[in-house]
Amino acid sequence: LRFASKEIITSLRETIWVMKHNDATASEIWFRIINFRKQLSLFYKDIKISTDGELPENFEFKTEEALHVVLIVQESLNNAVRHSNAKNITAESSVQNNVWTIKIKDDGKGIKKNQNQDSPGGFGLNNMQERASIAKLNLTIESDEGRGTCVTLLIPLNKKTV
Repeated sequence: LRFASKEIITSLRETIWVMKHNDATASEIWFRIINFRKQLSLFYKDIKISTDGELPENFEFKTEEALHVVLIVQESLNNAVRHSNAKNITAESSVQNNVWTIKIKDDGKGIKKNQNQDSPGGFGLNNMQERASIAKLNLTIESDEGRGTCVTLLIPLNKKTV
């Protein structure tokens, strides 16, 4: 219950953030991801959750689209800590060929090939795909049963730059 209430508060903060701003920089988006990672680490002390990498410079995103990025990454991290039995989870940021790539990798049990994405308790994977589609982002989810999962979000930097 305590964790659920924290999630609701986090979601409300993200919504307020969108309402207060017109644009968001990559560093503001990444800051929100780091804060979420820190919150998860408080509740999942047996899992090493880290963030690493470089950020695009002089880049702004409409906050509505930035919110989709943040919520996709949050859902990825939530799925990893709740369902993967991972010991290590990493959110990595990189920039190459005018694309900002965010990868969420875990060393957990992976997703079974025949596993229904609409499993009891949520629609997380479908919600992530829907958000990526709305924001015109490329989202891939690769998983090897027993070897972990990698969620990759590709954000074109030519959407809006400063």
